[in-house]
Amino acid sequence: MVTISFGYQRQPRIYVGNTAKLTAFIYIDQEFSDEEELVPFTQLQSALFRIQRPQDDPGTYVEIPGDIVDDGEVSVLVPTTINDTAGQYHAIALIVFGPDEDPSVWETRSVIVDYDVADPFEVSGASKVDPAVDQAWDRLSDCFDSEDGGPWLRDMTLARFDKTRVRQFTSDVFFDINGQMPQTTYTADTFDYNKWDGQAVVAQGLLVHSIRHLMRSYVEQPDMLNSPVGYADRKRYLDAWTSMYTIENDRYNRMLELYKRRLFDQGTRSLVSTKSGRAIYGPSRQRGVFRGYY
Repeated sequence: MVTISFGYQRQPRIYVGNTAKLTAFIYIDQEFSDEEELVPFTQLQSALFRIQRPQDDPGTYVEIPGDIVDDGEVSVLVPTTINDTAGQYHAIALIVFGPDEDPSVWETRSVIVDYDVADPFEVSGASKVDPAVDQAWDRLSDCFDSEDGGPWLRDMTLARFDKTRVRQFTSDVFFDINGQMPQTTYTADTFDYNKWDGQAVVAQGLLVHSIRHLMRSYVEQPDMLNSPVGYADRKRYLDAWTSMYTIENDRYNRMLELYKRRLFDQGTRSLVSTKSGRAIYGPSRQRGVFRGYY
């Protein structure tokens, strides 16, 4: 008895207007054995790649015939005209395989080969929160462990950890701001970023939530056992980011407190009572609450 498993080649960062090479693999898992074997070249019948671009409507996609490269391996070169918009491209490789002599038993399996296209000249400003996103990303981009700068997670997630990911934490930041007393109902579009250093508060919040995301992402780090070969040990990253989170979160909470404190002085003042009538003189003195005295 055999079962079929799949795999794909991790894509490097693709930029707008560049080609993208997608590669998928199909394996035979042998029962009672840890070994895997690629499906023989002679049994690979065809490959078709379907790509849904960010600008495509749901259910619509581009189809490109793929090439059979070797045992269990198919690939396609996506032309530059397809990769014309920054964002995530959802793609699958439909692989038909089976013995040549019996097409009735051919099978079709799909392999996910998603990839991302980035804009090297990304310009923020389409949203009111974007300047704060820029500030938060500038503080993260000075990290040096990824190939292009930024946290190591940026390489592992194929360019998905970028300003787009940071921007997704906006709702969390405004949940924090609105929940701090006095309660408010700000949104990313209604918040006044130029009042009372509001942009600095939002940028700090985005940074804190981004660091928290990094902490979650670094939770699973394997131990290298019985290996005499040197390697980069990243298990400490969780502790390192936790320490940084503590520092930045303390600053964030202090900024929130100082920012919201100013809202307590936004009402109108009025005299609501006098103490034992001491503010009123003469025969009209009495205990009570007054709107005024003439």
